[in-house]
Amino acid sequence: MSKSYDIAVIGGGPSGSTAASLLAKKGYNVILFEKEKFPRAHVGESLLPFCYPIFEELGVLEEMKKRFVRKPGACFATADGQEETTYCFKNVVDSPMHLSFHVRRAEFDKLLLDNSKKIGVEVKEEYKVKKIDLSNPNQVKINVLDNNNISHDYNANFILDASGRDSFISNKMKTRQPMKDFNRSALHAHWKVDKMPKELESGMVRINYTGGEKKGWIWTIPNDVDQISIGVVLETKYLNEQRKKLAKSNHSDWINDIYIKELSYSSIVNNMISNSKLNTQVWVNADYSYYSTQKYGSNFAMIGDSGQFIDPIFASGVFIAMKTAEIVSKAVSEKLKKKNQDALNKAYIMVKDGYETVSELINIYYNPEILNFANLGTNKEEKNKRFSDFKGSYALLHYLLAGDFFEKGHIYKDFFKSLRDEKKFSKWQNFVKFDKEESGVFHHHYESCETTKKEVFGDILA
Repeated sequence: MSKSYDIAVIGGGPSGSTAASLLAKKGYNVILFEKEKFPRAHVGESLLPFCYPIFEELGVLEEMKKRFVRKPGACFATADGQEETTYCFKNVVDSPMHLSFHVRRAEFDKLLLDNSKKIGVEVKEEYKVKKIDLSNPNQVKINVLDNNNISHDYNANFILDASGRDSFISNKMKTRQPMKDFNRSALHAHWKVDKMPKELESGMVRINYTGGEKKGWIWTIPNDVDQISIGVVLETKYLNEQRKKLAKSNHSDWINDIYIKELSYSSIVNNMISNSKLNTQVWVNADYSYYSTQKYGSNFAMIGDSGQFIDPIFASGVFIAMKTAEIVSKAVSEKLKKKNQDALNKAYIMVKDGYETVSELINIYYNPEILNFANLGTNKEEKNKRFSDFKGSYALLHYLLAGDFFEKGHIYKDFFKSLRDEKKFSKWQNFVKFDKEESGVFHHHYESCETTKKEVFGDILA
């Protein structure tokens, strides 16, 4: 016999566990299917300050503080490392949430999933969804295989697809499409360090342009007291060309070889790993940007990466996953409890605004002639002086880097257009208000965002 639930969730990552927990807290009978056994490795370790309220709502914030490295901001640097600009979240976030987190994803995801179990979600690990029937607008039939290859059938009034890059429903419906403007791939691994590099002692994520035909960037993240995560993002066309060259030279481990070679081109990264040891395999995520042309229906909705994934340049992945889960789970509750059929329409307008905001920010990053995040604070270029003149407009970039994508997405669209039009840019001069005339927002070269080692690593060391 089929077991029946109010809501079923496919996938136990941050998006799935967040939605399941929030809906269970509202009193719904929720079942979650996760094909793997947690913990398991995953990319996406740097989080944004705007995750903070969701952690509080889920009840995991205090545990997060005990386990993970704190993140006060982001530093963007040119490929040669000669110019850099630091963005400190505390310049615009006057609350404890200005200190975000870097996490070890295997541990972080398990924390969220275990929390779902505590809240009352029925979690089925190593249960792989094989088929779903969406033909009845008020019910979903689900068939799964457990780890013993035994088939099980379930019913639910609504199903949330949080299957990540598997995009389960989107692939079944053939609605998944590539995003050609973001045709990039990532290679990443963890490094063991005897001593944390000076550049990362402050807890900031560092983003280095690679430029040229690579059209990419390198991230460095301190995700433990003795471990750093380093990834290189490259245009897929360039990566494939490098792979072909290595194939002709009979290189067997092309992933590792390309990864090490690309890191060697950066003097900053080379210095960081000079006394370090590669501590994991090198993972690859190829052609990772895509979207679904239909993200929801009468009895289903896609959240997190299942419906869309874009370039993670601004460490937006986990936040987008959790925020879309929060937005959509509220709408699902409205639909089921109050029969509000328009709730999902409104939710996905906000989701669309969020994705479009991040996408435009990414486009600007890859077009430094419009705005160069690395030398914006140097004022060496005439076009950068407009940000020094207009504190409010510079502060908007801080808000965006902190994760303010969704509720004000429509406002930021106008801001991005103004970057290309000097006559319109001045309207943002006083958009953000400051308590004092000299607020310190334009001290671009913080080495630490004035954080101490104890603030960044203290609880883990203890």
